[in-house]
Amino acid sequence: RGVVPSASGVFVSHAVRTGAYEAALALGGAAAGASPLRAQAAASALGTALGTLVRIPTEVLKQRLQVGASPNASAALKAAVAGGGLPGSLFVGTVPLLLREVPFYALGTVFYTAFKRVADGSAASAGGDTPARDLSRAQLLLLGGAAGAAASLFTTPADVVKTRCMTAAAGAGASAASAAAAILRDEGVLALWRGALPRALWVAPLGAMNFAGTELIKKGLDEGVDKRMAALG
Repeated sequence: RGVVPSASGVFVSHAVRTGAYEAALALGGAAAGASPLRAQAAASALGTALGTLVRIPTEVLKQRLQVGASPNASAALKAAVAGGGLPGSLFVGTVPLLLREVPFYALGTVFYTAFKRVADGSAASAGGDTPARDLSRAQLLLLGGAAGAAASLFTTPADVVKTRCMTAAAGAGASAASAAAAILRDEGVLALWRGALPRALWVAPLGAMNFAGTELIKKGLDEGVDKRMAALG
């Protein structure tokens, strides 16, 4: 349920996020004295913010389908527009979603880089940048999964608030602040971490694909280009 708007939204969102990340990283790397880790985190935050803004309308439709508020995507769109107009209803939950996505990818990038530095021994080297050993694909995927799980724990409160906003009755106008206040008032602070463990387990494979998978694909493409160039002499 909700797979069509979810898949289409994620496809476009990640295309925008990845393109913006690579462009921002290239600009950040060109800056004199820029810290590689800081440049990665900043580029990830910028790319994620742009990609998330593209994804929000499809995320709203997906949430309404998953909780049974609408029978199909067309009905969900009509209900959203009827409930509060096109911009207001399709972009409900923008703030909590940004508060979830931007820190998640920024933290995930930082965690993944830090985990790799520890695992390959570069953190213990004199310069701090030279790996003592190469990591296998399986090890990189495992570290990517661990980075995604760790980042998800920090962003679960924003995810809970985002879900409450997006699944509120049409026209209810639930803001991030009011949703968070209602949770704290009625359910207590621990309710903000409700579902944190299953979410971490669900996000771990996504972290492996996002962080390690992207690196492995880029490395494979680069190696393929090098081989073609070598063959051409």
